[in-house]
Amino acid sequence: TTLEVFRHITAGGVTVVTNNMAIPPAFDDGPDGVTLIVIGGHYRSRTHSAVGPGADDVVNCFNASRAFVGADGVSLLHGATTTAPEEADIARKMIARTRGEVSIVVDHSKLGQVADCIVADLDAIDRLIVDEALNAEYRSRLDEQRFSVEIVTVDNAAPS
Repeated sequence: TTLEVFRHITAGGVTVVTNNMAIPPAFDDGPDGVTLIVIGGHYRSRTHSAVGPGADDVVNCFNASRAFVGADGVSLLHGATTTAPEEADIARKMIARTRGEVSIVVDHSKLGQVADCIVADLDAIDRLIVDEALNAEYRSRLDEQRFSVEIVTVDNAAPS
């Protein structure tokens, strides 16, 4: 999901710090003026991400103006969660080092789901970005939260 966020960057003068290893190949077609910093570490093929001590060291070198974080689940009771402790750790560290808006980015199928590892409590989230297939009942429950909900249209023509 964060790859799709990256693909929609249009402004230059942006620095992207990521542990998502699917982003570097997409960088070749990215906008001019974008700097890409890839966090190294142990590669997790299931999620195409780098985790572990090397990734932790790099995250601790940055203060982000905003963060876009993926999750395997977002629950009104349990917050944003993921299946891997190492990925949850990196996400928590990046959120802690973000001085601006924190956005959780998920597709609608992850709403109401709870994975084993906590990424963020709902009070740490400023915005939830989700696709238009979000059902109306869950949307009304999300609207009661203190964060904003942004519904985006999925472009089925976008590369996967």
